[in-house]
Amino acid sequence: MTNQKHTISIATVNTFFDGISTKNMSFAKWIWVHIYTFLRMRFKIRKAQIKRKDDHPIEQVIKYHNPTIINANEVINAKWGSDSFKLLKNSGYEQMVVGASPTPKNNLTRLNLVACRAPGKRIKMGIENEDGGRFCCFELERTGTQIIGVLASPFYPTPRTKQIKSVIEYGIEQMNNGKRVVIMGDMNCELEDLPFYDKITEHFQVVTDGTFPNPELMEAINRVWQPFRWLGKYVLSINKGYQKLDYILIPKSVKIYDSHTVTTVSDHRSIVVEVDPDEL
Repeated sequence: MTNQKHTISIATVNTFFDGISTKNMSFAKWIWVHIYTFLRMRFKIRKAQIKRKDDHPIEQVIKYHNPTIINANEVINAKWGSDSFKLLKNSGYEQMVVGASPTPKNNLTRLNLVACRAPGKRIKMGIENEDGGRFCCFELERTGTQIIGVLASPFYPTPRTKQIKSVIEYGIEQMNNGKRVVIMGDMNCELEDLPFYDKITEHFQVVTDGTFPNPELMEAINRVWQPFRWLGKYVLSINKGYQKLDYILIPKSVKIYDSHTVTTVSDHRSIVVEVDPDEL
């Protein structure tokens, strides 16, 4: 009998506006959900959240992989609170840091957060916010490893590239100073298309998959009348298939024992990585 190595899981989860389900959702309805969110139509969004019959994306990932650390994106902080916050708190994630929103405070502020079951503290990275982008950093008390959560700007390529570059450079600087750094989240682009991708792969192991859209939403798009189907796929950059938008970047010094792509009710699939806790 061989001894199985004890590992812990790290996950990045896009919650689709704090738990809206894409199950049986048409492509048109998916578009309307985004319009409701960006127009801050909070009652429409809450109605869509409550309509979900399946588990919240965070519940689904916890149920099957029970990660020690979770990066959650598109968390909505509204008057009724956040289902993501409540679920994480009730599941034992006592430590949470939140990425500041670059937009004015409103009833549908979209945030990213890093939640952890191990003690630690928030780290101010000293990086300027870009339009539509959010990020935050949590440092583990036991090892000093920094966990950076990223929600990159979805609509503005120049600020998005600048934000991701700043986060990568910060991570590399910290590693050059002896820290271990994990960067994860929804980059809203394929990292291999960025001009500094070689720098990323020089310092990190890149874990990703075709995370957007999830298979059910892709089927909904494929059912649309052909001219609009082509237009939708072109606008979403999925005319050649699924996009790699969600990533976990692990230092090369940390051994990855396994990785998983998890389909939830969100429009993005989640990424989970298993590592040795002693190396993190």
